[in-house]
Amino acid sequence: MPDKMQVATLANDDAVGEYVPVASFHDDGFSVAEEVADAHQHHHHHHHHGAPILRAVVETAPVLPKDKLVWYNIVTLTLWHIGALYAIRLICAGRVASSVSALGVALWWASGLGITAGAHRLWAHKSYSAKLELRVFLAALNSMAFQGSIHEWARDHRTHHKGSDTTADPHNMGRGFFFAHMGWVCVRKHPDVFALGRKIPMDDLEADAVVAWQKRHYLLSVLAMCYVAPALLGAWLQGGPDGAWAGFWVAGVLRHVWVLHMTWLVNSAAHMWGDKPYDPESKPSENLLVSIGAIGEGWHNYHHKFPSDYAAGEYDVTQGSYNPTKLFIDCCAALGLVTDRKRQKRSTLAGLRVKNARLASQRGDLTCKQLRADDSLLRTLFDTRGRGAAVLVENMAQLVCFGTSSENFLQ
Repeated sequence: MPDKMQVATLANDDAVGEYVPVASFHDDGFSVAEEVADAHQHHHHHHHHGAPILRAVVETAPVLPKDKLVWYNIVTLTLWHIGALYAIRLICAGRVASSVSALGVALWWASGLGITAGAHRLWAHKSYSAKLELRVFLAALNSMAFQGSIHEWARDHRTHHKGSDTTADPHNMGRGFFFAHMGWVCVRKHPDVFALGRKIPMDDLEADAVVAWQKRHYLLSVLAMCYVAPALLGAWLQGGPDGAWAGFWVAGVLRHVWVLHMTWLVNSAAHMWGDKPYDPESKPSENLLVSIGAIGEGWHNYHHKFPSDYAAGEYDVTQGSYNPTKLFIDCCAALGLVTDRKRQKRSTLAGLRVKNARLASQRGDLTCKQLRADDSLLRTLFDTRGRGAAVLVENMAQLVCFGTSSENFLQ
């Protein structure tokens, strides 16, 4: 551990079975032998018996130590971003038809669903079940997103939830915004990540034929879906070699880099900024802008509190919440492609928000004046959508400020 790093020991609690979006490329510069040896050495040094100790980083030395850099990933990321800048230049120069630009937006959503509805909610969290044809479709979209195979993504994501914001978290927010956003891809994983990752059950995904096929043929599927398909669609929309060129750079490379950053914002921005009505003590937050970029994944405080909920948020589009991924899953369910959607009971949520708001008020994080002045905050905290009479708003403010019993308001 660096000299300037302070750590706090946390219990390795099996009850924290939660997960979130991640991306990985090269296997962080470790060979399998190095992973085993390094993790074994760290485990022997810190904890002779039982599970490894997870440490929450409070203050850290250099975020990207030079001896831990993975240059393969750094060079790859650099080239991708240079390619994205070139694509923007093509657009500004008028060399990209509007139809190809629209294709880039459409593939942002499509490849995003390969992460949100696929790798995240279906495979990492098992929050719903999908028929074979939908699993094949989502696996293809996941390859278009190019964020690591489903198996690798889900393993890292389950590890993230299990050791969230500790040294066992692949993108630990304790090491700063940049590290949580994309710096974690540029360095070798902390030994605690490897140690915890090997304890994550993956039997369900190893038994999934679609996941196994994608893992075996991942490079081929990525080349076909992330780059060749956008080029072919660009040639069809804009015509000829110029259309293929525009499709490759705009709907392929630029769209890929954009979706990477939208996914990474869930790990960085949504762990730093936003409301925390469900779990005020955790870092994950409710962030509308992240939800827009990641098509519904920004309701992160809820997600970390209730990770098995297929909606990854309390509300849906009918209640004014931006969650296109839930809408997609619901549409697939209407078509008979989805079953066993898991959902947190609504009856438990209103009381939870009242309890947490009351605690926030007691700490001075939430004042009575703020509550009375911000009807939208009250609606978020107390589920008053459609019931926002002035008297109810005032009563809710009094509920938090003066500890009035909540029973009459929550029936």
